[in-house]
Amino acid sequence: MAIMVIETNSSFSLVESNAFRTLMAYCNGGAITISRRTLKRDIQSNLYTDLFENLRRQLHEHISTGAKINLTRDAWTSGNKLPFMAITAHWIDTRYERFNTLIGFERLSGSHTAGNMSDVMIKVLHMYKIRESINCITADNAVVNDGIFLDLELEMQDWSQEDGQIRCLAQVLNLAAQTVLKTLRSEAEEHEVDLASHDCDDFGHNNEVDPATSLRKLRQIVAKVRSSNIL
Repeated sequence: MAIMVIETNSSFSLVESNAFRTLMAYCNGGAITISRRTLKRDIQSNLYTDLFENLRRQLHEHISTGAKINLTRDAWTSGNKLPFMAITAHWIDTRYERFNTLIGFERLSGSHTAGNMSDVMIKVLHMYKIRESINCITADNAVVNDGIFLDLELEMQDWSQEDGQIRCLAQVLNLAAQTVLKTLRSEAEEHEVDLASHDCDDFGHNNEVDPATSLRKLRQIVAKVRSSNIL
């Protein structure tokens, strides 16, 4: 039942619904009904433990060859005002197969300070026993990340902020686009975003080079990039 709830991304409350219990009774009259608390306990004590051990073993098999692991991290506040941080591990094995696996989804104790977030990262690295096998860590360009990576540098013997901190290229491009728009002192109009059905096909056939036309085309290009989910 735990696997079914996870694979279907269902709420734990599903097992307490009348419709689900009616279905279970129809399929197997002797089936035992459980509460959401029992389901949570089963997932934590059995399924999560098995998945955690399998992932830790997979990571150790990788680093036993002398290879390293790359990480990405991100933090946010949920709609109900709870702060979280996620950590993902990335590596390529000896068969050149790429892996991207979530290794930490942690609730922060307090706000998004450098100390709180570096403590969580160190805890997750200790859990998997991979603290000394980290290559690069990618994060956004928030100033708080400099403090996080400085803390990590003090904790990890062979890791340095200078060599191991990677700034997110997608955010860099987004910031650059925002700067262009602010420099132009004008956001693109809504009708300029829909290039596919308007002026996009005309760029190669329009020989106008006056400043007004160039400005309009630049605004259209930036609007297209922003609306295409590339940034």
